[in-house]
Amino acid sequence: MTSLNFLLTLAIIVLAHGQEVQESKKNCGTFQLMKEDMRCVFKQVSFSKDLLMLAWSDFKQVDKFRQACSSLQECYASLECRKNDKTYVEVATNMQGICDGLLYLSTDFVECKKKIDSLEDKCEVGEKCETIFGENNCAKPRIIEQCGKEQWETFREAVINIRKSRIPECNFDQYRD
Repeated sequence: MTSLNFLLTLAIIVLAHGQEVQESKKNCGTFQLMKEDMRCVFKQVSFSKDLLMLAWSDFKQVDKFRQACSSLQECYASLECRKNDKTYVEVATNMQGICDGLLYLSTDFVECKKKIDSLEDKCEVGEKCETIFGENNCAKPRIIEQCGKEQWETFREAVINIRKSRIPECNFDQYRD
């Protein structure tokens, strides 16, 4: 048995054993829950692989990423037994925000980014809540001056959507005017 087969078998056993059995009118027993979960897990793995291997400057690959986002969202939407499950709804919402944000940054924001990158002074953004828009929020005035307030607001929301699942303790409202 290959390691991948072993991991998949283990995942199926863990999911089947760990599921709360909640029988309903839609026959949402353990087997149905596991079947739905696994269908989207495979799409999630494929999506993650595409995301890691994506060349954002290649239009065909960006379009492939857009299709992977749609496919994953459709999968989440098709989960009849999970449609009221808070965790799944949150995952689907976060995934849609990440997709929308990454697609915006790789398409609509490209021209603005070129203008900002050409400036002599640099604004380094970070991974922490305090630095997602640079030290002392330095990205805001740069984007507003080079691209306009509307572009800043769209950029800000895209970044927040991408980061909110990775930094859940961050108060993102502090960046909204």
